[in-house]
Amino acid sequence: MRRFLLTLLASVFTCAVAAAPFDCGPMLLAPGPRSMNVMVHQADPVSATLTWQREGDAHALHTVVQPATTHHLFTLSGLVPGATYHYLVTGDGGLNSEAWSFRTPPGIADHYKLVALGDLRSQPEQWGRVAGAVRTRECDALAIVTTGDFPSDGTDYDAWRKQFFAPGRALLASLPTIPCIGNHERSELRGGGANPKSDYYVLFAPVQPRNPKWYRVDCGLHTLLVLDSCTAMEKGSPQYEWLLRQLRSCRRRWTLVAFHHPVYTSGFHGRLNRDTKRPAERPIRIAQEEWRPLFERYGVDLVLNGHDHFYEHSHHNGIDYVVTGGAGAPLYSPNVTKNPWQVKAVKAHHYCRIEVSRERLVVTALQPDGTVIDRFTVEKG
Repeated sequence: MRRFLLTLLASVFTCAVAAAPFDCGPMLLAPGPRSMNVMVHQADPVSATLTWQREGDAHALHTVVQPATTHHLFTLSGLVPGATYHYLVTGDGGLNSEAWSFRTPPGIADHYKLVALGDLRSQPEQWGRVAGAVRTRECDALAIVTTGDFPSDGTDYDAWRKQFFAPGRALLASLPTIPCIGNHERSELRGGGANPKSDYYVLFAPVQPRNPKWYRVDCGLHTLLVLDSCTAMEKGSPQYEWLLRQLRSCRRRWTLVAFHHPVYTSGFHGRLNRDTKRPAERPIRIAQEEWRPLFERYGVDLVLNGHDHFYEHSHHNGIDYVVTGGAGAPLYSPNVTKNPWQVKAVKAHHYCRIEVSRERLVVTALQPDGTVIDRFTVEKG
């Protein structure tokens, strides 16, 4: 590592210019056993250079230069599964990411872990605490599965920069992020369709060129379906039909689903309409009434949600549901509405560790100081 840093410093700093971080990034995206994506973004166009090297391969220092633009996505391919890589991104005017490292997923894995968290917005100091804890304790995780709400306003570039990227810089540069759209991303126009003012599509879309709103990730022993509960969800919608096709298709041993609005919650967002006695919020109502039957019919194992800012574990008809909305946003109180399927609910900033093996999933919810607030196991029959 030291030799790598010295080589980079000698090759990058050819003049005495004060180094400064990029507005956004570096952020790792779309990991694979032989590939990784590195994203940086700057408000004003700059050229950017990525320099990288596999650990232990001192003679192979790679450099990729991209011309001036605001958004840079470097796609590294031909990597070695389960290997550690060190990298540095520099740009015009002394922009410098510092040196970071990542590890590619192994080609074949019979035991690994993921991190799940959501609702990071509005309180940078709290998100910074959670991000620091994840980087310290879960540095060997394959990826971070998110449940949405990165900034307070997805159309405000400064909110992205100050609330999400700056406090989480070290974590985002070290562990890949799997993004999920929340309502605060402002991704959807009121009349339907993508909101061109939302920076979500700028920062995350290039990794999923076919459809940045909902997509599938197959990795190791699991299939992850990332959905968008902020757009059309009902039966007959493109998203519903896509979800149905994925659930009817061949999948890995475990099926995980992540989207923002919870299926079950005892928080304010779970309140019922007085007249119909059904969930008042449309996405939650559709998730319960139209998506849940699909999850049960086709053997989904774990559903990850956010939106209510606390931790809650529910179990219904063989499926475990987790609300993990405590990665930084102002906390809400659970148990203000009735949730008959609740197993445990805790008002706390936290993240979830998901240990994956052929026999079971072990889900542990932890506070930044390491306090375990819940642990449960999902087993295959």
